[in-house]
Amino acid sequence: MSQATTFDPVTSWKELYDRVESAWSGPIHEMLSSDQFAKAMGVTREQFLTGQKATKENLEAYWEQMRLPSKSDIARVASLVVGLENRLEAIEERVEAIASTLERAVAQLEKAAVRTPEPVVAVEIAETPAATEPKATVKPRSNGRRTR
Repeated sequence: MSQATTFDPVTSWKELYDRVESAWSGPIHEMLSSDQFAKAMGVTREQFLTGQKATKENLEAYWEQMRLPSKSDIARVASLVVGLENRLEAIEERVEAIASTLERAVAQLEKAAVRTPEPVVAVEIAETPAATEPKATVKPRSNGRRTR
């Protein structure tokens, strides 16, 4: 009895690939490492960059005629917005620092007010016969200052 062999397409494909690759790798490698190929790639690159520059200029002119912002206009506005955001953050930080300083100062003043109460000021009301309203006088504190 003879043993039947089955056809394996993956193995056949791999063998074909290996044979084609080995046949073409030498000439392709030679071509890619040649000076002519490098010069041709340089010319192609220059042509591409020239075309890209012309396209960019044409689009800029088109957007200007249509009165629409170009990419560079949007980028400029975006950079201005970022600058404003940075300045706003700096202002916010300064305001927070000032608010913090004021809160500490108020707390210190409140502590000082609790420790040293104001002296009681005596107010004398005297009736004067010529005036119909009573006259009030404020006696100064011991240090010579008047209270509110």
